[in-house]
Amino acid sequence: MKKVSVIIPCYNVEEYLSACLESLLRQTIGLDNLDIICVDDASTDHTGRLLDAIAQQYPDSIRVFHLPQNCRQGGARNVGLEHAIGEYVAFLDADDWVDVSAYQKLYELAQQYDTDIIQYPMTKYYEGVVQVEDPAQIKGLIVLTDQQMRKLFLAGQALTCGSQTKFYKRSFLEEVQVRFVEGCAYEEPSFVYPLLFYAKRVYCTEEPLYYYRMHEASTMHQYVRQPGKLYDHAKVQLSVLQDIKNRSGLWEQYQEEIIYYFVLTYFIETLCFAGSCDLKLDLSQFQEMQKVVQRETPEFRANGYLNSPTFEYREVLEWIDQELGQEALNAYCEKIGELL
Repeated sequence: MKKVSVIIPCYNVEEYLSACLESLLRQTIGLDNLDIICVDDASTDHTGRLLDAIAQQYPDSIRVFHLPQNCRQGGARNVGLEHAIGEYVAFLDADDWVDVSAYQKLYELAQQYDTDIIQYPMTKYYEGVVQVEDPAQIKGLIVLTDQQMRKLFLAGQALTCGSQTKFYKRSFLEEVQVRFVEGCAYEEPSFVYPLLFYAKRVYCTEEPLYYYRMHEASTMHQYVRQPGKLYDHAKVQLSVLQDIKNRSGLWEQYQEEIIYYFVLTYFIETLCFAGSCDLKLDLSQFQEMQKVVQRETPEFRANGYLNSPTFEYREVLEWIDQELGQEALNAYCEKIGELL
């Protein structure tokens, strides 16, 4: 068995692909221990041909799958998951790269602490400017032994819902049966958030091992700026809620934490993204969000986390009941965006 499956969704990344794959070919864990799965997401440039060429050079470690139509990152990652054979799984975007010692260090940590998930910081790279992003509130090993401890873990948001800066035990993923929402941006929580209800041993490292390349052609700069695409964020979070409600026992045990997460991500975060990233949220979409919160989580008004004096977005909850015009909504989004 290979030690690590690395799943790489690839769409029109011929400019960045060599740097990404070079960081894998040089891994100190050894190429023989890697199962590199490249999913060509119906690219229209030379990405597919470049992938085939390098796979021919390393047929025992690199496999390429070509999709007939574009499924976005979520769909491509799902294809990769179907074919993964490694003991552990990691995701890497084709315009990013990893430290050459990343998978050796992560594998050793996973073996030492018998982890279900390891989370590690990322280094953001934009036009020569480097910034380390480390959102973890807790470092080291987190052992989730009972319901109360998991509630604290969920409410404290110790782990982000970003999928790329994590290292997963594959048997754990197969047990929980998670997949990404396809055809959307902001798809990562659909995969990560359900895992947080089942993971028993989680480790947060201090060393940034992932390099995230920010550029104008990326999904976050192009796709989400198209009219209506910001609403993908809300649609994904609604699908997350529906998934959680369909999983036996989770809603009954963790209703307070789930409602808190849903209102925060579905409603408040969507408005924050609109304001902070200068993305327009249509009034009709906002009105649908209001209805969904009231329909899916009418208990939100009594939620202890949302009503906490330390919750900085309490005033935003009042907007769920307000009638607004487009100009007023734009102003509200700009105001909340300033809180980020």
